[in-house]
Amino acid sequence: MLTGTQSETTAIELYKVAIELFERCSMNLRCWATNSPIVRQHFAPSKAEKGKIIGVLGLKWDMEADTLHLPQIAQEKTSISTLRIILKQTARIFKPLRLFSSIIIRAKILMKDVRYAGFIWDDPTPLNLTAIWNEI
Repeated sequence: MLTGTQSETTAIELYKVAIELFERCSMNLRCWATNSPIVRQHFAPSKAEKGKIIGVLGLKWDMEADTLHLPQIAQEKTSISTLRIILKQTARIFKPLRLFSSIIIRAKILMKDVRYAGFIWDDPTPLNLTAIWNEI
């Protein structure tokens, strides 16, 4: 379950209600995380997420800065790119709620440009297209 609230009081109440509801169904919500130290104090120690950076929806969430980060593997820089490499690295970006659409659209446009230029899967792309890929 991934959610947010407008206040810390509401978040604490949500935590308590969710635990109770899931226990009634014999289900276990095993981890909880928040960027609020006040709310975090109400979590059972066994259920609180450890560490300041955790995985959420295939991304990394820094709870203190409240920021999401793309996985490093999607940001690899290559000296030679091919259509296959561009597609492979673009497909690794999980797209929850379309948060990274601007990056993915640029990569898809680049793939289209590579195909229209007549390159196939394993043909090295020209330096200008490789440079564009490395900027994305």
